[in-house]
Amino acid sequence: MMIKFQATLTPRQKSVILLWDWLVLLTLLAFSYYLRIGSLSSEIFQATAFWFIPLAVLIFYYVFGAYDLDGRVRLRDLYLRSFLGTILGFLVVIGLNYFLAKERMGIFGRGVLLPALAMHFGLSLLYRSAIWQWFHARATKAEWLILATEASIDLLLKEAEKYAWKGKYFFLTAEGLKTQKSAHSQVHFDLLGNWDELGKNLQRSWTGVVVAVPLRDLPSHLGSILMKARLSGQSVIEISEFFEQTFRKIPVDFLGPEWFIFEKGFELLHNPLGLRIKRLFDLLWATTLLLITWPLMLLTAIAVRLETSGSALYRQVRTGQGTRDFVILKFRSMGVNAEKGGAQWALQKDPRVTKVGKFIRLTRLDELPQLINILKGEMSFVGPRPERPEFNSSLEAQIPFYGLRHLVRPGLTGWAQVNYPYGASLEDAKEKLQYDLFYIKNHSLSLDLQIVLKTVKVVLFGQGR
Repeated sequence: MMIKFQATLTPRQKSVILLWDWLVLLTLLAFSYYLRIGSLSSEIFQATAFWFIPLAVLIFYYVFGAYDLDGRVRLRDLYLRSFLGTILGFLVVIGLNYFLAKERMGIFGRGVLLPALAMHFGLSLLYRSAIWQWFHARATKAEWLILATEASIDLLLKEAEKYAWKGKYFFLTAEGLKTQKSAHSQVHFDLLGNWDELGKNLQRSWTGVVVAVPLRDLPSHLGSILMKARLSGQSVIEISEFFEQTFRKIPVDFLGPEWFIFEKGFELLHNPLGLRIKRLFDLLWATTLLLITWPLMLLTAIAVRLETSGSALYRQVRTGQGTRDFVILKFRSMGVNAEKGGAQWALQKDPRVTKVGKFIRLTRLDELPQLINILKGEMSFVGPRPERPEFNSSLEAQIPFYGLRHLVRPGLTGWAQVNYPYGASLEDAKEKLQYDLFYIKNHSLSLDLQIVLKTVKVVLFGQGR
């Protein structure tokens, strides 16, 4: 019997939980108003703010990660995220009520809003805990039978350790390896034997069978066994699909050109309507952010000029869509002539970074001038981060399919930036490419919105650089 497994909540499922939160909060607002006033007026339900301002609270829930319910975060961290979302959402709604409402009392007064949010916080913890416990239990019980090589074993165990994966791995290899590797002692796994023992091991129920070997390298009789297992109801997937479902990235070391030929997705590359909508959102977000942040940009420029000589803006050539070079704009975070010795990657604790530069890099203020690049059509709001031409040729020679990231416009933020810490090495570039390929393959407006909200969280908590 096949055990259906789900590694993470999908964007659609998160949207359903958000909608449920919204309905619960609306109900509690009306109930809190009734307790406060003693009656319910129809005017409350006719007010636009009643239906939309509670979303401000839930946006902060999303930003702080209160919808990450798949068991990878600790339960107490989930409680803290919900608490922070509630407090900040309360302050923002009170502020909106103060500046925008004609009357200071009403449904968004503190006497109504605070009890409603307190009740919602307590109630939401109950069903969030239940969903978290369900995911945690399913992940712990998951058992995968994997046809692998020594290289794919090392890769899978490294990823499992990195993500604190709670499932169990059982490997079959061509060589029939029997020695367990102590380097991955935190991951539960066993080496069961060689590929010829596949039929015997399929008599046991598995969460799924993962083929972590190119199909062309498997003996033909194993293909027949896998086909029968798949047709009998057992889940049989390739390693790329397993990585997509579990780690939200695509493993480039196990892909060939045929994968890109037959794999579904990549609508971002050939969907004229979708590209126009994405461009419209780029213009909307970039214009809005420019109007909001120009005072910060002015103060940043002044701070940069006060600390060091030279221009506050830094211009650097980057590679964009179609491998066309363009000049990216940033606030200068290093001293003048920081690269007099030639192009080099910026380090996480780079000694060339100034005091002001350290702050604006941490808060991402140095990236704001790239809104101009977005308006000019050289960049998108969301996409792979553009790299320098000096590095691209070397990276393309060493990393499979690296050039595919140039099929789309580079972004101010991206899936790699919100999922992977700052890095400056060949291995880091490879890791980020795997996230970039996931984004290009699975692009949607909801994924763009998810990345934007996660970027806000990254900036608020000073993650990354």
